[in-house]
Amino acid sequence: MLVPKDPQDEKNAIVEIRAGTGGEEAACSQATWYRMYSRYIERRGFKKELLSSNPTGLGGFKEIIFFGGRRPGIRAAEI
Repeated sequence: MLVPKDPQDEKNAIVEIRAGTGGEEAACSQATWYRMYSRYIERRGFKKELLSSNPTGLGGFKEIIFFGGRRPGIRAAEI
């Protein structure tokens, strides 16, 4: 790959997904985003850990925070 190595490549990420205005519909949308990111992380073989969540009554999230870590040797440009 022609992208040069970045010192940030080996670092992990903390992802925060927060619902905006829109009430329950926005919260359900955030649950969809969380599932999408979770599947991506799992398929790539990365680590995932739920740090905090604020669920709603209909299965959505007002806020969800999780940790996503890369496997050693995977560069940010490859993700």
